[in-house]
Amino acid sequence: MQYLVTETIVLRSPHCSQTHQKLDVDRRRQNSQKSAASEIYEILLLISTTCFLDMYFMPADTVAVTVPAGIRCFNGHAIIDFGDGSVDGLIDVARDYVNNVSTSLVTPVICPHSCYTVPKEKLQKLADAVSSRGDDAPVLTHIHLHESTGEIASYYEKSGESAIETLKSVGLLNRNMIAAHCVHLTEDEISTLATAGVNAAHCPRSNLKLASGMSPVQRLLDAGINVCLGTDSACSNNSLCMLQEMQFASLVGKLSSGSDARSVNCHTALRMATMNGAKALGKDKDLGSLEVGKIADIVAVDLGHIGSLPVYDPVSALVYTNERTVSDVWIDGKRVVKSSQARHARGPAEWNGLGWSWSASCLRGGEDADVTLAAAASNELPPNRKQIHSERLATAWRKQYKALSSEERDFSDVDFDGVSS
Repeated sequence: MQYLVTETIVLRSPHCSQTHQKLDVDRRRQNSQKSAASEIYEILLLISTTCFLDMYFMPADTVAVTVPAGIRCFNGHAIIDFGDGSVDGLIDVARDYVNNVSTSLVTPVICPHSCYTVPKEKLQKLADAVSSRGDDAPVLTHIHLHESTGEIASYYEKSGESAIETLKSVGLLNRNMIAAHCVHLTEDEISTLATAGVNAAHCPRSNLKLASGMSPVQRLLDAGINVCLGTDSACSNNSLCMLQEMQFASLVGKLSSGSDARSVNCHTALRMATMNGAKALGKDKDLGSLEVGKIADIVAVDLGHIGSLPVYDPVSALVYTNERTVSDVWIDGKRVVKSSQARHARGPAEWNGLGWSWSASCLRGGEDADVTLAAAASNELPPNRKQIHSERLATAWRKQYKALSSEERDFSDVDFDGVSS
């Protein structure tokens, strides 16, 4: 049995709090936590992750199940302008979260969804809120950037500038930004991102599934951009597996580079999933590698399966083979997975039942608010159906936000540091 380290991986998921949007607040929060718990279990046990970055709604629910599992979580409330005046309230929620939550396991992040869903003046408001904290208390910003050609063209037509130009003008384009996707970029835009110190979260499987394109990863790396890895959401990927993401990042990176098989090699892919992820999160002094003085976040991977043998290069086997099993995981020196069993996360019995609940909701369709974002975004629906689904989704999110009481926005009752040893 050979053990390798894969740790501190930047993930844009789980995006799990929208599953039961049509239910009343108490039931919705209960199912939100159940769905988060199931994905935390998957992250810990199956896919070699000790740390993730999550952008979506109900971040406190994610935290409530993250802490008992012992996993590191960077997350924030997604900010989207639904056109009903609620965006200022969402910004307030995000600001409150950043100002009131920060522990050894939980780090708040400002999460404007994108330039095409948040008006420039609201992005400026966010930038002002972030800058007011000063350099001594930097806040990470997470955003979708240049994911598809359609997005880029429509935003330019509406605003007269690119999303990158918008972010630069409001003051958000800097080393504290983690920009998801970065698929379609000109050489000048690559240079701008590199100069600003922006971190790029590459999501190859999602980009392939949604036919978004292939990020020019090797060109980004050559320009000096810190490229890390993400999965995007489970609905736009169908997997949160970082081992698979490393494999796809390397293979797609070679294809997008032209004809150089040396591009984005297995060692580069592993670094993108470890040290580069830690750097993007501002934690490279503490995480991302096994060094004396660093925090002991460690993942042990069994490469002894027949599909991984013979192992001539352990890193190559880790990245390219399909049979490798996470056997043990330590976070801050505490073992949270032992012999492929998570100690504090909820297990298969619960998330199997929840999966059937999700399926039943989606199959009902019609008037259900439980529509899938992937279907609306991936051209799998005719235009009129996409419009209908988008409207229902927006309506459900509006109801969800408006239903949140002040008590539910209070994070003081969550034991953020209560991890069992």
